[in-house]
Amino acid sequence: MQQTFNDLVREQQAIGKGLFGFVIWVFVETSVGIARENVMSLNTQAVTKSIAHAIIGTGVLLLIPLMLQLTIGTGVDGQGFNWKPNDFVVMGALIFCAGLGLEVAARSIAGRRARYVALAAVVLLFLLVWAHLAVGIVDSWPFAGS
Repeated sequence: MQQTFNDLVREQQAIGKGLFGFVIWVFVETSVGIARENVMSLNTQAVTKSIAHAIIGTGVLLLIPLMLQLTIGTGVDGQGFNWKPNDFVVMGALIFCAGLGLEVAARSIAGRRARYVALAAVVLLFLLVWAHLAVGIVDSWPFAGS
């Protein structure tokens, strides 16, 4: 490495360019190389697994209201189960985000107590948003359910 560096310095001096530009180029090139190595060393398989788990969990949980919609009725007469397609989309996004949050909290937080607090916070936030979207517990939000 030292030989390569010395050769590059001699080459820059022979061309007649300043040493300042060379130092900046080396700094940028080294920084980009370090960033590239760190990105490549990430375990992309674990990230893909987490996303896949969240997608599968979302699909399985959305089967419950879908089956209720198909078997109980449309709810037009005040009876039955009445979800519109956008309700499925919103609930799917909510479940997916909560599932991904649970995966990240379970895998990335080291301390046992901190992990449990983070998991509880994700579940609590999910329940709060779900309850608000269902019945509008906070009237200041524009997405009040009732």
